[in-house]
Amino acid sequence: MADGVRRIFGNPGTTEQGFMDALRDYPQMEFMLALHEGVAVCMADAYARVTRGPAFVEVHIAPGLGNALGMLHNAAVGKTPLVVYAGQSPGATLLQEPHLSGPLVDMARPVCKWAAQIHHAHDVPRALRRAFKVAMEPPQGPVFLSLPMDTLDEEADVDIQPTTHTRWRGRVDPAGMAEVAALLLGAERPMLMVGDGIALADAQPEVVALAETAGLPVFECYASEFTMPASHPLNQGALNFVTPGPLRATLEGCDLLLVVGAPMFQLIFPEVQSPVPAGTKIVQIDINPWEIGKNVNPDLAFLADPKAALAELVDQVRRKRTPQQARVAAERADKIGERTKAARARYWSRRRRAGTLRRSARRASCTRSGTRYPTTRWCSPRPSRTRPISRRPSCRTSRVASCACAAAASARGCPEAWAPSWPGPIARSWASVRTARRCTRSRRCGRPPIIGSRHLRHAEQRCLPDPQAQHGRVPRQGRARRASPPWI
Repeated sequence: MADGVRRIFGNPGTTEQGFMDALRDYPQMEFMLALHEGVAVCMADAYARVTRGPAFVEVHIAPGLGNALGMLHNAAVGKTPLVVYAGQSPGATLLQEPHLSGPLVDMARPVCKWAAQIHHAHDVPRALRRAFKVAMEPPQGPVFLSLPMDTLDEEADVDIQPTTHTRWRGRVDPAGMAEVAALLLGAERPMLMVGDGIALADAQPEVVALAETAGLPVFECYASEFTMPASHPLNQGALNFVTPGPLRATLEGCDLLLVVGAPMFQLIFPEVQSPVPAGTKIVQIDINPWEIGKNVNPDLAFLADPKAALAELVDQVRRKRTPQQARVAAERADKIGERTKAARARYWSRRRRAGTLRRSARRASCTRSGTRYPTTRWCSPRPSRTRPISRRPSCRTSRVASCACAAAASARGCPEAWAPSWPGPIARSWASVRTARRCTRSRRCGRPPIIGSRHLRHAEQRCLPDPQAQHGRVPRQGRARRASPPWI
């Protein structure tokens, strides 16, 4: 309450009963219930990103914390300020290893900035203030507190005070930025790489100003926040951080790499060799000292506020550049913008052609027996997509049911349902689909398919022959009556 928290995200259990009972005395607090701890952490992550403040999460002892660890890892990588609380079994009985208890602090420590278990009631306010402070200090991230049940049941006289957060904004060294400006003005193919530190410092306008002033292509390096308008012609999008190959190809020919507020580099499958080509000078600016020079050794490194550093750098470039250098930067920016515009035009042209082909395929697949149904999402030939329930029968529903029916019949040895190109239970070949449709329409299937889903039951009503019919080919006695779809 003292820190302005009004929403709590979580999934409580018996070990958090004391905490939930205390919430009844504060009706202004809103508890956002989730059915899984991972979902609760996701909601809190989004809430913290939108409000630019710490979010409070409650999880249930060891199994609940285990469910939340995956999303806590995402919050740690994305630098989201979260304060996570979990109940613990009473401290007096922890030696007996009660059911659901576990080493909560040891479980949370690898993905949290700070983790602790509080054993005394008078330490709870101090621990909460420390948790909110640590979560908000750069680099921001999740913290964890474990509170045993007997700790919450104790009473203590304490002073409730709001957290005093550290103000990390500051001025940058002008002489250092003058060195960076000289390197930018003398480079032939400089590049700018940005990350989530830009969003933390609200330095998006400074990124645009520097890119336009120095003619820099801008790449996002493992960024989950907004760093630069996507429509800007100098925005080259996100780097491929899976393997070093695409990164090395992107940096080919780069003589100066300026990295601001981004890890260098956080790859999924890194290699022993550095992905930066030989001869490339590197300048790194970040508010997080751990990321500076962690994997790649820069030529110049600055621990500074990205917003203040970029603003000073833009001013230095504008004051030091000659008219010739200004023309070179402008021409470079124009060429990059033209290439970006042409690449985006090709991309959207391919997307439009692909959309036209998909619409044509849907229109063709929605024509059955002389009846043309309106084009809907149900008629897409991709069977893996989840479709909304509709009251209008569609050809896709009957085709999938027919394929499943014919697959079940072929597994029982029905020769009429077999197709040489049959690939599996769900047919990918339209020739196999047509074979299955002929089988179901002519009532040649000797035995009913496996009864389970509603679509299979609907298909069974169409292809089930007379009970006296022998297995194999039977004389056709007229088209089977088309049953109503099961959802009507």
